[in-house]
Amino acid sequence: MKTRSLIPIIVIAVIMTAGQAIGAERPKGLMANLGLPIYPGAKLVTEGTLTAGQLLNDILSAYGPLLGLHDVERVSNARYSLDAQADSRKVFDFYGPAIIEHGWKKNFEDLENKNITAVFFNEGMGLLYLDIDPPGAGDREFTFMRVFGKIDPSKAVHQQMESDRAASAGPPPAQLAGVGNTADKESNVHYQSEARIPVSQPISLPPSQRLHVKFATSDIRAKILDRNTAEISLQQKSDDPGELQRLGERLVLAVTPKAGVDEVLLPSNVPLLIELTDGSLTLTTGPNPADRPLKLSIISIGAPVTLQSFPLVSGVHKIKSLGGEVDVILSVVEGGALDVEVTGKALTFVLPRSASATLDAFASSGKIDNLTGIQPEESSDNHMKFRMGAGKANLTLRAINGTVCIKLAE
Repeated sequence: MKTRSLIPIIVIAVIMTAGQAIGAERPKGLMANLGLPIYPGAKLVTEGTLTAGQLLNDILSAYGPLLGLHDVERVSNARYSLDAQADSRKVFDFYGPAIIEHGWKKNFEDLENKNITAVFFNEGMGLLYLDIDPPGAGDREFTFMRVFGKIDPSKAVHQQMESDRAASAGPPPAQLAGVGNTADKESNVHYQSEARIPVSQPISLPPSQRLHVKFATSDIRAKILDRNTAEISLQQKSDDPGELQRLGERLVLAVTPKAGVDEVLLPSNVPLLIELTDGSLTLTTGPNPADRPLKLSIISIGAPVTLQSFPLVSGVHKIKSLGGEVDVILSVVEGGALDVEVTGKALTFVLPRSASATLDAFASSGKIDNLTGIQPEESSDNHMKFRMGAGKANLTLRAINGTVCIKLAE
């Protein structure tokens, strides 16, 4: 098993529930502070900083010992869009030497795959993380994350990798790469919007756009339908439902934290990114074949996620959860791909008996419960693989310090 499979990887990797408007006046950015140039053609998507708070404390208590981090003051993050066909290695080669010239030492790198991850450290300055999406991704980006603090390199995870790469804990979790944009009330992120979210009114999305919806401390019931509009209904009238911003081809809806959301209707014909901090999400699809997402990504911090009667026929879909349980109930499995990763909690996965799928399950410091009765093709303490039918859909399940439970529908 590859080391990379044991850790949270994000498209996003990123956990963001508030960001800064591109072009708005703001303090000196992360890249300027690092003395690094912007890759040619790249554009800033979002940037922010997370200061002291319970969320930061929880993440660092879980991963700090693995990274040798201590005396952490804050975490800053910047994400940039990247041309879909740009060579990942060229992007890495553009930044690697410049980073080292500024006094950072390489701690870890994974250049084997087209998705590149690298970690650098400076004992007195903290840790620097770079993640580059593979070519061809629809929302392709690269992420810089800096942890401001001190680091003891003798305790960092790369020491394990050199001696036993397959059994190591992997590079730092990608969740940290996005915490600078969380809606945690103690964050110092400022978000400037172009408009307020219209309540109980359709919000038009041309097919060329992407929809990015952010919720904090709200219990969300959402449904995906064959439509080209999004709509948010609140339980009671509010003067501040949230902020709407169009950034190029991306429409961002940042719902006011703790808003009483009655229902959210989402379009099926555009890529969807749903981000949650606390609260919960229950997501369903409509009854018609076209009521299924083109591409779905869900990122959660401390918010349980439930997919109910979800049809997996095509497309690439991802769920990443830190500290929130995930329950996935698939109604149809005929093609496409679904990658689900849970840290610190349980993942329950229910398959229809007629599924056509190849399933890979991994557990780091946890366990895998296979209740399907299907004999695995491969099996070990932390990995299991089996096939159903023709194996057309690709299913990947990961638990970090948690459990994976796989069942068949009744």
